Amino acid sequence: MKIFVFILCFCFDWSTFWTALTAIATFWLVIVARGQLKKINSQNSISILFNLEGEWNSKFFRKKRKFLAQGLQSALDKPETLRTHTTLKSQIADIFIFFEKVAVLANKDEIDVDLVYNTYSYHIKYFWEIAVNIGYITQIREEPTGYDFFIEFENLYKSLSKKNGWKEFSKVQLLKFCEEEANIDEEGNMSSRLL
Repeated sequence: MKIFVFILCFCFDWSTFWTALTAIATFWLVIVARGQLKKINSQNSISILFNLEGEWNSKFFRKKRKFLAQGLQSALDKPETLRTHTTLKSQIADIFIFFEKVAVLANKDEIDVDLVYNTYSYHIKYFWEIAVNIGYITQIREEPTGYDFFIEFENLYKSLSKKNGWKEFSKVQLLKFCEEEANIDEEGNMSSRLL
């Protein structure tokens, strides 16, 4: 036994042992830190989403959505009226600015794209398709500085559409969506969903 202790104490390369032990501990700490960062990012994502949801469902924004939907109903019947309807263009821009913000946050991985899909896909799909249908996107991008307006929102729409196999809505479905949004009440309640 004394020989074993002698060999262990004097012949063993303790510097290699401590180096290996330090490497294992460092590796373990990196794994723990990475897990903690994922938790923090997830919590931040949820916090940001709650703030966005508060904005989207605020009384102020529900009123905007309601008035926009009323205007979009007539624009879907007569898209040429959009050219001269500056109030409607402004209302569309307000909604699109919100979704542009959502898209930028999703593209920067500040919020999870799956959470965005679960929370906003219904509105993203309908509002984008209506805007395309009435010529808003084409018209806004024909302006001298408008070539890249709402490009992040468009990219989000396209990626969600591709990922989930969205099909184009009929004009009847778009009008029904506008009718539902136009009938939104003070608490944000609507009739049945179409998706």
